[in-house]
Amino acid sequence: MLPVQELFKGQLTLIRPLYLIDQDLIQRYVRSMGWNEIELGCPSAGSSKREEIKNMLKGFYRSNRKIKGNIFHALQNVNPEYLL
Repeated sequence: MLPVQELFKGQLTLIRPLYLIDQDLIQRYVRSMGWNEIELGCPSAGSSKREEIKNMLKGFYRSNRKIKGNIFHALQNVNPEYLL
């Protein structure tokens, strides 16, 4: 997902200002401010492939704190010719 993304042929621009901030950091901030968490309306929330991958990555981060930066930097210079 891009940080700024146009949808519906430019009729809607979606901006994700916190896209580089870890979800855990955002959740800690929300709790420290005393705000209520917003429940996800998606029926697959908590049991999706995305959640499975997030949990897998958390395991990687616990074993090697540099993995997050390595993955992020690997996504910076993707050569489209190498993609299927």
